[in-house]
Amino acid sequence: MVWTIGISIMWLRAHFKLPLQGQPETPKGWRAVILLADAMNTELPNSDIDVHALKDAKVKDMVRERLRGGTVRFDAPLTREEYSFRSGIYGWVKSNTLGKRAYRNKWWIAAFCLAAVPLVILLIYGVYVRPIGVFLIAISSCVILGVAFALGIGSTTRSRLFVTSLWIMTGLVVFIGVCASGVLKKYQD
Repeated sequence: MVWTIGISIMWLRAHFKLPLQGQPETPKGWRAVILLADAMNTELPNSDIDVHALKDAKVKDMVRERLRGGTVRFDAPLTREEYSFRSGIYGWVKSNTLGKRAYRNKWWIAAFCLAAVPLVILLIYGVYVRPIGVFLIAISSCVILGVAFALGIGSTTRSRLFVTSLWIMTGLVVFIGVCASGVLKKYQD
């Protein structure tokens, strides 16, 4: 657990201190081509290389000779001077899409909270040794676990319903097993 927390903190610190802060991403695709072309347009005239008047082989030789291959810079600061771990975490949470995710999964979160209600009622009234109490404990806890796992591993509504239904079936099997074993008879009034 300590190792996991330590690695997570190291990742966050590196994420906030590495290059590309304020940049959308590492250049690739068309953006990389445009940045490369811009760098070449800047360096070639300064080295008296006219690409329109020379053949490819000659341009290649002159770039190797005069520019030593050329340089392409990406002007992103290497570190943030104003960076602090607390402000970094605050910015990450603020810019993260947690609110959008919660809104998108509102029905799953509602099912999670609704499944917790019978458990709270059972704890308050203490009827968990009766068959109805065991049934509610088994189903409620399995719905809570099912929804938690479904939100973690399911990406579509069908996959989440499937995972949740597997957990509900597990709860039913546990309930039937407990009732069939006769364990409840010795605890009943």
